[in-house]
Amino acid sequence: MEDKKVVAVGIKFFAAAAGLAVLAYWLVSLYPSFTKNREMLKEIEPVLREAKSLGLDYDTVLAAGDKYRDRAALWCVQTGEEGAAFYKGDLSKRLFVKNHPAMPYFTGSKHANCADMLLKIESARMTAVGGVVTVRFLYKFE
Repeated sequence: MEDKKVVAVGIKFFAAAAGLAVLAYWLVSLYPSFTKNREMLKEIEPVLREAKSLGLDYDTVLAAGDKYRDRAALWCVQTGEEGAAFYKGDLSKRLFVKNHPAMPYFTGSKHANCADMLLKIESARMTAVGGVVTVRFLYKFE
């Protein structure tokens, strides 16, 4: 009977050690991604602070023309095929993204039609069918 208890304890110990080894491997593999993301957030922190303090929306920027050139904006953006990007998923609020290939593809999901992205405003102009704000993509928040 004692032998069975020793074997059972040994199996439990082995299972716990294996579980800890898998957990440690998983955590070590995540560390580079975590530090890279943390460094990126440190780099964009001043721009993000500016965007939050300004609190700009699409209509304000469009109405002001170039007043907000080189200012940061934190907007919910829906992206699609090449060149297609829209403020808050509203197809009438077009964005022209200078570095569109760098921008992640986000057409929406079950619960959201856009994703928060940090942008730099380059220009804004009215057109015959509404307007367009030209921006440069900086970062997408998960």
